[in-house]
Amino acid sequence: MVIEIHNACENNLKNFSVEIPVGKMTALTGVSGSGKSSLLKNVLAATGARRYSCIQPKTIRSALMISNYIRVDDVLNLPQTIFIDAKNYVSTPLSTVSTVSGVHDLLRNLFLEIGDCYCPSCGEKVICEWNSPCLFVAELIFDERYVEFLACVRGRGRILKELFFDKDKKMLAKRGNKARFAEVYFEITDCKENVISKLNKDFGCVVLVDSPERYDPIKKTLCPRCGKVIPR
Repeated sequence: MVIEIHNACENNLKNFSVEIPVGKMTALTGVSGSGKSSLLKNVLAATGARRYSCIQPKTIRSALMISNYIRVDDVLNLPQTIFIDAKNYVSTPLSTVSTVSGVHDLLRNLFLEIGDCYCPSCGEKVICEWNSPCLFVAELIFDERYVEFLACVRGRGRILKELFFDKDKKMLAKRGNKARFAEVYFEITDCKENVISKLNKDFGCVVLVDSPERYDPIKKTLCPRCGKVIPR
């Protein structure tokens, strides 16, 4: 399959027609002023942007400010296009075509959802199952928000154990007037990301009991064999 450009008349191009193969690396060369940039920017990139904007709402089309008038008779077989300027506006040396174009984010999300993750210490396959029951512990200041937290947890799971401490973090035999802090061990049956995120946002840090290291379960994962905390 080839991209067919018929009678392009942008800038120095005068009724210019050409066929460009798809799936192959093609270099465009020529003397200064021959119309290389006009062919790439004003014909190919503009046509791809116009076709992309056609599926967007009117407000987005206005914000993109894409011209619907391109001086070419027709462009056939043009796939989805990504136009990257020769000037690199990102200073980091890790920038590539994928990071500048946004393809890197799509690949990262793809590997996150369907890829397999292995522990760097023991090699065990790590699976994050959000829908299975999980055991958590939360450290809370003993105030009115403590009651709100219990009500929030009981709506999604059950309370397993409550421990109370004084202002010096010494454990108390029972709940009383000297209680300043509380540790609540609880189990969530519907353990989804939005639930854990809400608990983190509203009541502070939530950690797994089985983990020796405090961590955010949204951003990190626990190895089931060696207990190592690894980035998600």
